[in-house]
Amino acid sequence: MTSDAFDILKRHVSEFLNDTGGDTYLFSGSIERQSIDRLRRIIVGKKNKRERANLILTTYGGDPHSAYRLASTLKQHYPNGYRLYAFGHCKSAGTLVAVGASEIIMSEFGELGPLDVQTIKADDLLGRSSGLDIFQAISIITAHAQQAFDQTFLRIIAAGQGSISTKTASEIAIELTVGIFSPISAQIDPVRLGEMQRAVNIAETYGERLVGNLKPGAITRLVGDYPAHGFVINLKEAESLFQRVRAPTDIEVSLAIDGLLSAWIDDPHSEGIQIDVEAFLPTPSENVDDDSRSGNITLDGAPDGEASERRSEDGEPDGSQEHPADRDPPESSEGASGDDGSGEGVA
Repeated sequence: MTSDAFDILKRHVSEFLNDTGGDTYLFSGSIERQSIDRLRRIIVGKKNKRERANLILTTYGGDPHSAYRLASTLKQHYPNGYRLYAFGHCKSAGTLVAVGASEIIMSEFGELGPLDVQTIKADDLLGRSSGLDIFQAISIITAHAQQAFDQTFLRIIAAGQGSISTKTASEIAIELTVGIFSPISAQIDPVRLGEMQRAVNIAETYGERLVGNLKPGAITRLVGDYPAHGFVINLKEAESLFQRVRAPTDIEVSLAIDGLLSAWIDDPHSEGIQIDVEAFLPTPSENVDDDSRSGNITLDGAPDGEASERRSEDGEPDGSQEHPADRDPPESSEGASGDDGSGEGVA
């Protein structure tokens, strides 16, 4: 990391904080208990909090329970709530976090997704299916069975030319319809059906508890109205779901496209990134020595690339705390984990 690039980043961070007036956090990666709890600890431990928070979130999804924990922590510690910034993928469980936001800011490349919970397919540990699949299957079977009965009944009546009673025609139609569709419906496991119903209820119930920016009926749409889990909810579509959603300002965009952060913001980080963006700004304990001119930043007396010793509030060393500047983002966003948004986590 060169000193010039770091200086540009600090300027972008400073401008962003001054413009938005909120504590700003960045999360990039899969939403899982461990990674979310890291960010929650950063939020809880932050001193002199502002009234509002900003969350830059890039994820393909993950655990809905962890998403709810993060949203709840932000709402608890910030009386004016939090803004959610979607500059890239913010799918599935990421959308659940967006539901709790007081305002959503989406760039041209930002996209949310439906809230249908993903479950592991039977006998396929690597495959996942939507919790809505089984309900869609039942709806399709019901519709086709009704259509088959109607068509069979009418054809029997027409062919009999008055010689076959309505009762007889209906009995024949029922027998034929049942014979065709019984083997299909018998493959539906009632226990699995109950499991899917509970899974779908997770996202809907959490969404109802977090709601604050959604329009009436929007949570139902997010859970069940979209045809695919990877369906793209862009800014225009989001405007039909949320009351306060807008495009970013030039200052907000400048942080997103910063050369040192863009790879983390464009695509979810494979190992997970959780940082307080304000940590990029210099503090009295930070010094940049002459080595920075050759690309070696010294922070807290440790060269770039070496773990600086941090101390917790009780004065004991805390090796788990790493300054963001010590973590170089990938050189490009190509090859990042995930796909076009349809390779999801649990939600």
